[in-house]
Amino acid sequence: MSKELEPLADPGLPEHVHRKADTDPIAAKRAERQVAVLFSLSGAGTLLFIYSFFFYKRGNIYFRSNYGNN
Repeated sequence: MSKELEPLADPGLPEHVHRKADTDPIAAKRAERQVAVLFSLSGAGTLLFIYSFFFYKRGNIYFRSNYGNN
């Protein structure tokens, strides 16, 4: 048995497969709207976090447990 390792063959990159949004203008517009909505949600969440960090008082934490006899 040989202790030398043989190099593996390079498999290369797989063939490129076009997405539906690459060829269909309606699908491209829908994908663009989805990305815009996700960016908007991200921005709104960031602003909500900043607002709550600075303006929400720490004593106003409400916790309601669904366990036990509360």
